[in-house]
Amino acid sequence: MPGLEGLWWRVLETLERVVSAYEKANIVMSMGTVGSLRKVAVYALCRNASTLLDAGSGPGSIVRVVYELRSRGECNPTLVVALDPLLSMLYRVGRLSREDEAGPLLERVRGVFEYLPFRNGVFNGAIASFALRDAFDGCRALFELARTLRHNGRLVVLELNKPYNSRLRELLAYLYFRLASALAGSLVMGYWGLKLYESLPQTYRRYPYSIEYVLTLRKLGFVVVTRFMLAGTTMVLVAERVRPKP
Repeated sequence: MPGLEGLWWRVLETLERVVSAYEKANIVMSMGTVGSLRKVAVYALCRNASTLLDAGSGPGSIVRVVYELRSRGECNPTLVVALDPLLSMLYRVGRLSREDEAGPLLERVRGVFEYLPFRNGVFNGAIASFALRDAFDGCRALFELARTLRHNGRLVVLELNKPYNSRLRELLAYLYFRLASALAGSLVMGYWGLKLYESLPQTYRRYPYSIEYVLTLRKLGFVVVTRFMLAGTTMVLVAERVRPKP
């Protein structure tokens, strides 16, 4: 299963430079739907999960949703771990815990998908929200996430859907991502933002087909259910571990 490989450093540098505009750009690219998509993913994750990993947390968008659902009594995690390779992103996550001192214990960890610095079976829930496409090695990233989950642990992947059986739909999705990222960059940061965001559509071209996630996770001992939203452009994958990996 492919990953960004040589493009990884370029994407990481782009994300470092757009930290302040990250969330605004996501709202533009998703036409205002990204918040609702995250809530669907977190609902699927939080059920009976007390220890959660937000892998590729960015500035804490998923953590914020977890806090919101907890305040309404719809989930009750005791520990949330935000993991990201960028210190600038983790700094923004830390501000959330200061805003809600009554929330769950929040830990911030600098790291990457391929080498998660956690023991086997330490979490019973993990989520990757529009982050796995930025993995250096997609297969190893899934293996590491699976390793850190307990028996009956749940992994939720919120991502763009890349259909393997329709070249036309794949092309249309790529063109939309290219135009949307250019629009988001220019609206949020002007010409400089347009230049910065031009590398992001390349992540879609190197991104695995959605079926590859499903097949890989099944081999690792998961039961997988996928839900497609926004006319099939977005995937919410829910994988539950039912047996040890072979």
